Amino acid sequence: MLNNRIIAVITAALTSFVAGIGPAAAAPESLGTFGAWSAFAYSDTSGKVCFVISEPKSANLSRKARRGDVFFMVTHWAGKKKFGEPSVIIGYPFKETHSPQIKVGGDSFRMKPNKDGAWIEDNAEERKLLEAMKAGSSMTVTGMSSRGTRSTDRYSLSGVTAALDKIDSACGVP
Repeated sequence: MLNNRIIAVITAALTSFVAGIGPAAAAPESLGTFGAWSAFAYSDTSGKVCFVISEPKSANLSRKARRGDVFFMVTHWAGKKKFGEPSVIIGYPFKETHSPQIKVGGDSFRMKPNKDGAWIEDNAEERKLLEAMKAGSSMTVTGMSSRGTRSTDRYSLSGVTAALDKIDSACGVP
């Protein structure tokens, strides 16, 4: 279960990601926990933001290394009319020349790394990933740190459909 410190860090990161460094957003409101996924909403200067988030059920590193918090999120930015943006916070700086990869069932998706986060650049690929997540039972995210350490994080997709439905409703997804 996600604690308040982690939710505050994620909210600040989401706000900085979109708006640049600016005023802190209000504390997120829990919309519920659905299996392995939690749903939240808050408002910032651009409008309402809704997101689902999960932590990996297992994490493997290719060698002993320290690592920060690790999460996978899907975010709606209602005020900016941007919906269904998957991203990952990996807990270390990514190697810039190595694309993190997501696997759900037989489908693979490449992400664009930036510091300790990554996202999918193509809207059509985002939609395909979300459909795969809704149909799947588990998801694997692999990455490589700037020091060459490989990581493999496995997420349960139990509850992701219900959590996504909840933020769709809360953020007025068309």
